[in-house]
Amino acid sequence: MKAITIASGNASESSAEFNLAKYLSPASFYIPSTEVTSSWIENTPFAMWIMEAIRPRTFVELGSLHGVSYFTFCETALRLGSRTRCFAIDTWKGDEHTGFYDETVWAGVKATNEAHYSSSSTLLRQTFDEALVNFSDCGIDLLCPPSARVRQNWFN
Repeated sequence: MKAITIASGNASESSAEFNLAKYLSPASFYIPSTEVTSSWIENTPFAMWIMEAIRPRTFVELGSLHGVSYFTFCETALRLGSRTRCFAIDTWKGDEHTGFYDETVWAGVKATNEAHYSSSSTLLRQTFDEALVNFSDCGIDLLCPPSARVRQNWFN
């Protein structure tokens, strides 16, 4: 039997069977309620699936900008009825990769968080290094890292 396998982002024919059903769940088909556009929006099915598959106690996102990915994780945790504590760590000031921006970005993220997710979400307006004191060793079950470009500037 020929089936499609996915390796390193390339689809190819293989004699091994690829069971896509193992990687899909009802959460994979949730439609996020975010109204903010982002290139990250295409990743929301994966975010929803992994939240259902892992059901982390603690989720942390490093670098949230407008919050599209972060609020997708938060929303999924709420829809699943999980007890996940979510944390977004960002300065919400920008950098040379995202561009620098004014306080309206922070105000928007803060308002969305307060309106919909404050019972399970904490926004830490800090650098990644500064935020480390908020977490114990092995205290993060699911971590969403920033892009490679951003990691170079944020980590020592």
